[in-house]
Amino acid sequence: MGVMWRAGLASLALAGLIGAFGAAQADVIIIGGLGNFDTPNNTGDDCNEFDIELEGPHCEDVYHTYYNPNYHAPTVEPLPGNIGVRIVYRNPQHATHAGAVEHFGVSIHGGVQITAQRFQWIPGTVGVPNPPPPPPPPPPLAMPIIRSEVLFLPSGIVLRETVENVDQYGRSVWIKRSETTANREVALEELMPGDPLIQGATPIDVEFERLHPGELMIEEEDADSLAELSSHVMVYEVYSDNNGVPGVLLNTMLMASVTQSTACPQQYLPYFTEQPVDVWAPPGEAFITFSVAADGPDPESYGDIEYQWRHEGADMPGEDNPTLEIDHVDNTTAGAYTCVIRNGCGSVSSDAAYLRIEIPACPGDINGDGEVNQADLGMLLPHFGMSNGATPADGDLDGDQDVDQADLGILLSNFGSQCR
Repeated sequence: MGVMWRAGLASLALAGLIGAFGAAQADVIIIGGLGNFDTPNNTGDDCNEFDIELEGPHCEDVYHTYYNPNYHAPTVEPLPGNIGVRIVYRNPQHATHAGAVEHFGVSIHGGVQITAQRFQWIPGTVGVPNPPPPPPPPPPLAMPIIRSEVLFLPSGIVLRETVENVDQYGRSVWIKRSETTANREVALEELMPGDPLIQGATPIDVEFERLHPGELMIEEEDADSLAELSSHVMVYEVYSDNNGVPGVLLNTMLMASVTQSTACPQQYLPYFTEQPVDVWAPPGEAFITFSVAADGPDPESYGDIEYQWRHEGADMPGEDNPTLEIDHVDNTTAGAYTCVIRNGCGSVSSDAAYLRIEIPACPGDINGDGEVNQADLGMLLPHFGMSNGATPADGDLDGDQDVDQADLGILLSNFGSQCR
């Protein structure tokens, strides 16, 4: 039996794939990862930036980031010397007050080893241009590294998750763990402490577990007991060490490891010959389509290919054809679409394609630069009061051939708007 394993923010080394069965009898496919962080601001100051530093991955290894309502989408940049990647959530106009909690997240492609990870709040002053630089913060406590692997043992296939304290300053942490499973693939947006999935997690540790630098904490799960497609979710509450007792909560790390048991090796799974592509469409547009093409081994031996479309990770009932048609574009239909193909050996998911709402051209964008601004006003005013000879390019916006107060009102009402 082969196993496909998705592990969150983990070193996915395959050195452990040994045992009585041998790696030759089972294929292991590393697909990707999920990891979210519920993070209180313990700096004592207002902060408007949160940084995640990961040593090992590069920018191209980041395939999804959590969209925070206050900080929006983060920037992804290389660490100095290109030794890793920094994910920066920054909003100069928003203050996370001392003691408040925010939620951040990042997904890293499978097979990418993370050798160190650090999280830190950056103090800042909201609404004040060019504030004085804050004093350098103390070195942030390195968050534990979580490594996931699949082991083929004489007793069966085991999913192992190892937590290691890698803090370079020799500081200990305290950890409390919980776990839950779902017979489906969970989404990054579900890895939130308030989500019912996380609320229903079962505690593993009755007491806090102290983790010294270099120490390991190991959790194992029997893969044979899991459904064909299953998400094993681990919740790690990480606390500081306060003279030998648990201190403040530093982070809640939520990791989803998605396993898929297959009936035969990877080379007999179906595969995509055409992936879905992104679509831009205006609100209300109908008959938007996504499509895929797939092929696979002999259907008489391994079964016909079946299709299932998903929107934002959830199955779309009845959408089981290579082509998906969206009958209306709005905020409920926008987002990520994937297609899962399946035969008698197992299933494979397509790349995500996005339906994005296209912003129509803004009334008042006279020069067509994608923004209603001072340049457009400068084109309209020289023609104010003119008629007949004025053209739309000169500032006539309401179509009556007169550049008048109505045209000026249209431009001013859209001033500052950005258009696609």
